[in-house]
Amino acid sequence: MKNLLFPIVLMLSALSLSACGGASSQAAGTTNPQAMLSGSQAETTHAQSEPPAGELPQAGNRALSLNEDLLALLYSDNAGVKQAREGGCYAQITGRGTACVSYFDPYLDVQMTPPDWEPAAAWREEYIAGHHEENPFVDELPVLELTLMDEIDPLAPTVEGQDSLRQLFLTDERITYPFLCDNLQQTPELAHSEEVCYLMPSPQTLPFGDDPGQPIKGGDWRAVFLVGDAQITVHFIQSGEELVAYYAVLGKQ
Repeated sequence: MKNLLFPIVLMLSALSLSACGGASSQAAGTTNPQAMLSGSQAETTHAQSEPPAGELPQAGNRALSLNEDLLALLYSDNAGVKQAREGGCYAQITGRGTACVSYFDPYLDVQMTPPDWEPAAAWREEYIAGHHEENPFVDELPVLELTLMDEIDPLAPTVEGQDSLRQLFLTDERITYPFLCDNLQQTPELAHSEEVCYLMPSPQTLPFGDDPGQPIKGGDWRAVFLVGDAQITVHFIQSGEELVAYYAVLGKQ
């Protein structure tokens, strides 16, 4: 993966998001993408409506479809994760107690629940946190959350590309807030966080240690889209006249 922001998520299982000049929205000590983006507690609502329960949009003439296999992974376990994604990864137990495996190029972070929330029971024999050539967790861990994250220049700010988001949003179009609203047939509330830090996960940057990342100029906006039993929290940055997506967390409602 192109790494323009070393050192600099989300997921962001997730989506997965660390504090920078503001209160963190996740548990302290976590280094998963949920800890890479953090905002102040005060948020400004820019648009509001009542999003419908949400069904998978019909393909029709629309410019967007959703990757049903990725959505199904949210209701699978680590055996399903291994079938869906192979190769090198970074594995850890996060500060919130989840087993987290991160794949790169394009980025996908999967958080899973250890048996009885006992972290030691999540690992296959003789595996520990770190970089691995294959998924080091046991098969039966249920998936909790999925996080997608793309590279941005947080100082401009601009989105460098959306390859990670296109794992879910199958489209050749630029993925923006109006584009998602139109194609998902929803107009969810936009909430703004002014103080947000960005740190792009890569084989070179993980583990992050104490690096909080770089502040995103102008902060970011987020909106929650509902699709079936899943909720997709998408983060956007103001790039020119557009709210452009760079980060998404998939979870169960």
